[in-house]
Amino acid sequence: MTHIKDEIKILSVDLDGDIAYCKKNCSGLIKKWENWGRTKFKGVLSNKELQTLLKHYNLQTPQFLAFSPKLLLAMIEMPLKVEEYLQKIGCKSRNMIRKSEKNGFYFEEFDHDEFIPDMYEINTSKSHRGGKPMSQGYQERPNLIYLNHECYCNDHKIKFLGVFRDGKLYAYCQLEIVHELAVINRILGHGDFLTYGIMNHLIKGMVEYLTGTKVKAMNYLTLASNSNLADFKKRTGFEEYRTIFITNHNSIKQSSPFELFSNLGLRLYSRIKKVIQSSRNTSSNLNIKKNLFLLENLNVVLNELNQHVNFGLFDKILESPVEGKPYHFIKHDIHGRTDILLDLAIMEAKLGIKATYFVMLPCKMNQHYINDDKFYYILQEIQNLGHEVALHLDVLQLLFEYNDLLEPIKNFKAKLEKFDIKIRGANAHGNTFLVKKYGINPMVFFKEFKGFEVSETLSPILKTHLYKYSLEQLGIEFWADVIVWYQGKHILPEKYLTDNFGYLGVRKVTEETLHTGWEFELTGSKDKKIDQAFISRLIGSISRYKTLYLLHPQFFIK
Repeated sequence: MTHIKDEIKILSVDLDGDIAYCKKNCSGLIKKWENWGRTKFKGVLSNKELQTLLKHYNLQTPQFLAFSPKLLLAMIEMPLKVEEYLQKIGCKSRNMIRKSEKNGFYFEEFDHDEFIPDMYEINTSKSHRGGKPMSQGYQERPNLIYLNHECYCNDHKIKFLGVFRDGKLYAYCQLEIVHELAVINRILGHGDFLTYGIMNHLIKGMVEYLTGTKVKAMNYLTLASNSNLADFKKRTGFEEYRTIFITNHNSIKQSSPFELFSNLGLRLYSRIKKVIQSSRNTSSNLNIKKNLFLLENLNVVLNELNQHVNFGLFDKILESPVEGKPYHFIKHDIHGRTDILLDLAIMEAKLGIKATYFVMLPCKMNQHYINDDKFYYILQEIQNLGHEVALHLDVLQLLFEYNDLLEPIKNFKAKLEKFDIKIRGANAHGNTFLVKKYGINPMVFFKEFKGFEVSETLSPILKTHLYKYSLEQLGIEFWADVIVWYQGKHILPEKYLTDNFGYLGVRKVTEETLHTGWEFELTGSKDKKIDQAFISRLIGSISRYKTLYLLHPQFFIK
């Protein structure tokens, strides 16, 4: 027979909410915390024990799936008003909160990706916590997470909450809200400022943030922690609760693992999947299978154009046509794939064409090859073929991760130089998620592009970097986006050929059209059909104009 102590508090929390309004990431969040409740606390009560528990407390058996962890959880039950919480926690914790506020600290929600340098400083501010060394995960710089709030409904969401002073983050929490339950997934304060009461302040801020919402309780694991942490939890209002989880997550449309990525991650996955599939299905005709171009078709296009234009590197950008042939310039932005690079470079070299290959600094997109020496030997060989290697800068990501551009660029250039790879140029990576989120052109952080329009609602973190850096300071001689910068001048190509939209398209470039979006005067077929008729139209469109090409190696197969 199961015996129940009356003094143990009991709480039921529904994880689902109104599933009719759930969005594609909600089911993953529900399932994550359901699994956590079932596995992390010495299993769950048996059905018999659960029924005894429900009967003892005169609770109606839920019609949904219900379970209860065997261990008691550390919970703060949400008060009607934050004053009730302050009264409950006692004078010592209240004094710590007042001390924090008196010293200029304040509570605020924040964007994870904008405060990576501050979080990294907090994570590494103490080598040990609770008598144990900090785990490896805290010693590494946090990555951008591209959190897309539109993928969650009002009942299910991930929030980053912190304690600040003068705009700088000193304590933070990743709080994951699952309808009636809020879970502290990660919480940490700067080691040099803990005595100011910033952690007490953070807990109080979170209670106030959740008060008046659908959340019934906030969890911070259990009180069976090390003595210092357990004491802190008790002082800040956490108590032991027998917790009943109620969930009917199976009624929610389940997202595939790939749907749980942000839009950026989903597009990236789709492209990689197409590459894998297409590599098994190369075609000998002009209709490209699986939405990738055949390299042999590009060879045909470039060979035809080579009869009408001069292909050059960007130090020719200011030069006039030679024998009536204008200069054309090819950019290759290297992202996820490297298997095609040498084939592409050799093909161009055989045609007498020189191109510029832009390589990204270490990031998630290239983590599978960026630390492999083989990649640098490929770049070295590309350079030996007469092409140029330049930098492809994800400017916004670098600023959020390092709060700086000089140091990461300097370090990566030094690594390239060890392989005798000379860097003269750069361009910007169009990080779709961040550029759309902040509505900003990545070039506005360089003095050479001062005057570009900047949003009035720009993030305070980014504002501190506006026009702060100089290309000359970075050792960059040319910048090659739709606008090219060289020898102190801004040069607009007359035409722009790109595969950025899944097909080849030609855009006319003027000061007016530069800011009006992508309106193409010529587009190829979306099924990648490149026939002689298209080649003839292409030659007619661009052969008499200074033209810039953007061709991504990952969109081509042999």
